[in-house]
Amino acid sequence: MDDELDTLDFEKCFLAELLTMIGERLVRLETFFDPKDPESTSDVFDPMEHLAGVGMVAAQRYLASICKWLSVSKDDAIKWGPQKKGVAVASIVNAAANYWKHVEDGDSAIHKPTRDILEQIGVNLDSGYCVSNTLYECGYKHLSELMKDLLAWRDAAIEEARVRSATEQR
Repeated sequence: MDDELDTLDFEKCFLAELLTMIGERLVRLETFFDPKDPESTSDVFDPMEHLAGVGMVAAQRYLASICKWLSVSKDDAIKWGPQKKGVAVASIVNAAANYWKHVEDGDSAIHKPTRDILEQIGVNLDSGYCVSNTLYECGYKHLSELMKDLLAWRDAAIEEARVRSATEQR
């Protein structure tokens, strides 16, 4: 996508910086984990999941912002763009963020479509580390790697909105 669009998409820079910052903190927390004695260092997993969840919610907010900017339905738009394991990355981000936001409310608070998406990519919802497992199942070694797929999704959403607008004008 051209530089002019990237200038208009001011939230892109904010999200990229946030994902990088959170990712760096996650890498730092990983250094406290001792694979030879996982029980003694397992207390780093909860803060890591929390940080990953905050990053995923920020990514979800970016999806919503772009949908509003383009005047497209988020329910439609999250099905566009790059995929992991046959599921649109935007749908995965949306599901993981929703799961993380509502997991403390109990199983009934997690909608079936959210569960289905995460299970489809291989996330065990009973693990307690849904967001971390989602990132792993998608092959992201660092949280900032998500940004490339979010920008590809944004570009696909722009193209889809353009096509729909041209079709409506006919």
